[in-house]
Amino acid sequence: MLHSMRETIGMNKRAIGIWWRESPGMLVELIFYVITGAVLPYAGIYFSAQIITELAGAKNPVVLRNLVLLLLGIESLLGLIYHYFKNRYTVERNRMLEKLRYILSEKMLSLDFEKVDDAVIQDKVLQIEQINRWSRFGLCMVVFTLERMLQAIAGIAGALMLTVSFFQAKAVKSAFLWMNSPLFAIVFLAGILGFTTLASRIVERAQNMIAELSERATFGNRVWSFMAGMAGEREREQDIRVYEQIPAAMGLYEKNKVWGIGTEMDRLEKGKVGVLAAAANMTERLCSGLVYLLVCLKAYGGAFGIGAVTQYIGAVTALSHNLEEFLGAIGEVNTNREFLKKTFDFLDTPNDMYQGSLTVEKEMTVSTKWNLRMSASAIQAQTEKC
Repeated sequence: MLHSMRETIGMNKRAIGIWWRESPGMLVELIFYVITGAVLPYAGIYFSAQIITELAGAKNPVVLRNLVLLLLGIESLLGLIYHYFKNRYTVERNRMLEKLRYILSEKMLSLDFEKVDDAVIQDKVLQIEQINRWSRFGLCMVVFTLERMLQAIAGIAGALMLTVSFFQAKAVKSAFLWMNSPLFAIVFLAGILGFTTLASRIVERAQNMIAELSERATFGNRVWSFMAGMAGEREREQDIRVYEQIPAAMGLYEKNKVWGIGTEMDRLEKGKVGVLAAAANMTERLCSGLVYLLVCLKAYGGAFGIGAVTQYIGAVTALSHNLEEFLGAIGEVNTNREFLKKTFDFLDTPNDMYQGSLTVEKEMTVSTKWNLRMSASAIQAQTEKC
């Protein structure tokens, strides 16, 4: 298992390196978009809590004005930066399929014609392109997973900064003194981690079930692509109409389609995958309910006021959500492993094409052999004379 984990990490590092080479701007924009996107909601949570605390307490108009201006200024500035980098990143991300074709074409051009003409090699390329068009698994999924993972890490960091004071606050009512114990903090965090881990594992299982349909789904897409364009091809028009080929073609498509009512995907969504999605959603809601309950109990125990309740509920709920997203991203990495392996299997195809000026080198080799033969003949002739 350790070897498998190292191999998976190595493949993802290599994939990120490929995207850095092909589109460094996309990854830089992703980092800035993720950082500003993580700070933005927490700024709102923190300043909203401060405003509510002030309204429930001293009601100082100067303090309220300053808090509101700070909130508006910070959210406006961060919002502009966030949307600028997000839009630039989205434009670059939408070109990933085009860049993937370039990566595959570059490899094909480096191969000898014998390899390029090999049906196995061509099938590998087609499978990679079809899987990416179907579900983005492979090289493209690495970028989506990286985005999800970075967002989760930034979100966890921000949530922890706003949550630390929750555990430091002390309840004063005797019935709630047990919430001041370090054991409460451990159980509280363990409960959140348990719920989020369970939810992410359920989602990962559902993703794996859908990923298992990849071969059937890509074949169904190939059938549909052929059938949809067949009627518009001039060389086929007469045969299609004379021999009434459309019903036969549609019959073949109906047997092999993956999407639509009554298909295998439909049965999965209504059955196992739908049940798993509902279970994951229910688990996440239970975790949110636990957070609301414990934060409100601690506030009722006199640990903090109404403004802090807003902050802690928002921060702890965000912590739970981002933990689930982080674990979900790890699950995506595991699901994508086999598809990434297929991509690298093609990119690692040995290049047997001779590198260099073959004609000149052959001439040099022939010339050297001819000179050696002439020298040997001359020595032999000289020996016979003696």
